[in-house]
Amino acid sequence: MVDQTSVFPFQFTQQPFQARLSISLPIFTNFSRTQRISEARAQHGDLEEAVRARGLAVQTEVSQAFLTLQTAFRTTGLQDTNRSAAREQLQLATSVIGSVRAHSSSCSTPRWRRCAPKVSM
Repeated sequence: MVDQTSVFPFQFTQQPFQARLSISLPIFTNFSRTQRISEARAQHGDLEEAVRARGLAVQTEVSQAFLTLQTAFRTTGLQDTNRSAAREQLQLATSVIGSVRAHSSSCSTPRWRRCAPKVSM
């Protein structure tokens, strides 16, 4: 088989080596680069402040949730105390009524209140 370039004289190739170089100089940009840099810095500062504000908002929400939980826990404790006190008052009232009824049946005077034992609360 015959080499494809051998038919041409001087060992000619169809695609010779090429190199390109391009240089761009922004001479007439009217300071747009400086403006873009300033805008980017301002945007960066705005984003940093937004992140900081969101962090503060999260801290506030967590603090509020914790305080709400503490309040609920204390309220539950107070309700338990109130329930116990109400139970004791009911038992005391039930025992007083029972003793008054028992004493009134044995009292000879019709005014049983005079014969009822004095209960101090």
